[in-house]
Amino acid sequence: MVIKGKGFTLVELILVMVLIAILSVVGIGLFSSPSQYHSANAQEQWLNVLQYVQRQALLKQNLINPLTLSIQRNSNDWQFVLSQGSAIIEQIELPHHQQVVRYSNSQFSALCQNLSALPAGFQIHFDGSGNHVNSNGSNQLQNLRICFDPQHQLCVSPSGFAYGGNCVP
Repeated sequence: MVIKGKGFTLVELILVMVLIAILSVVGIGLFSSPSQYHSANAQEQWLNVLQYVQRQALLKQNLINPLTLSIQRNSNDWQFVLSQGSAIIEQIELPHHQQVVRYSNSQFSALCQNLSALPAGFQIHFDGSGNHVNSNGSNQLQNLRICFDPQHQLCVSPSGFAYGGNCVP
């Protein structure tokens, strides 16, 4: 008669402990620095919005009347309003978690905290070719740097391409 063991083997116990340790290390980052998590999340969300707006501009193909992305901050959210002329195309709301977003058209190597805070009603314009333009439709000659914290920033190039990371002057 063979007696079957009951319970876990030592190998199984060690494997479970290793898996718990790995999950703990990954999860502890969210609890130890939630501001870093919120910054990374905001960078990804803003990047998605900017890339979406550029795609909408390319779909509309209106070279005379650019698409405008207006950014407002209310008590809990960032509100992105996409419009063309007086027509509102879409509204998107994202939580801001009390973050201060900073920006610059010229200071690409300055520290984030030395940049200007994003003003109320900040606008970004895209023409029908997807280019980042001024409000009058003329070509934007500088990158737009948007900074959430030193490790999380994004850039909108004059061609309208938005990407995460430092702006290349």
